[in-house]
Amino acid sequence: MNAAVEQPSLTFLLTTSTVASSLAYPTATPYSQQTPGGYTIHVEPGGTTATLINLPVVFQPAESYTFIAAEASFASPSLAPIFLTDDNSAPSTGQMKLRVVNASPDVGNLDVYVVSPGKNLQGVSPTVGNLGFQAASSYQNLAPGNYEIYFTAAGQKTILIDSGALTFHAGQIRTVVAFDATGGYSSTMLADVN
Repeated sequence: MNAAVEQPSLTFLLTTSTVASSLAYPTATPYSQQTPGGYTIHVEPGGTTATLINLPVVFQPAESYTFIAAEASFASPSLAPIFLTDDNSAPSTGQMKLRVVNASPDVGNLDVYVVSPGKNLQGVSPTVGNLGFQAASSYQNLAPGNYEIYFTAAGQKTILIDSGALTFHAGQIRTVVAFDATGGYSSTMLADVN
């Protein structure tokens, strides 16, 4: 995923093989299949060969991964890598799984509330607390239904990011990413499975 607002497009390579060319901010690719083994993830601004990220990784057999290129700091063209091992094992029967990632260097640590749409947060405990930059929550098991995801500064109730109403179905696995946007913050949802 290109989560860097200062980089309108990025090219992602595994060692020398391009896996995403000129990926626009703030979009993501679907999974691509790769042979297990050692690689270096290179990230370059679209249309150039200047390297912004060089990250050695080892892909294990039968594992899935998510890679996010985030801004390294507020309004910076430099990038910070977020490399995550995904858990795409099936959710419990009748459930779905949700993970949350903080890809915003500017917003600080976040409390995340996964609640019914429009719910007032007073008296409500966060679903995920104090999520730092480049960190991902564990997967949360949820009943299918309608939800809204609110992001607040850790320990606060003022909503900084509102996902809007989302509908989750049984068997789905999703990752929601908070990131910097022009003049503020935003979030997007990645479809891991189903």
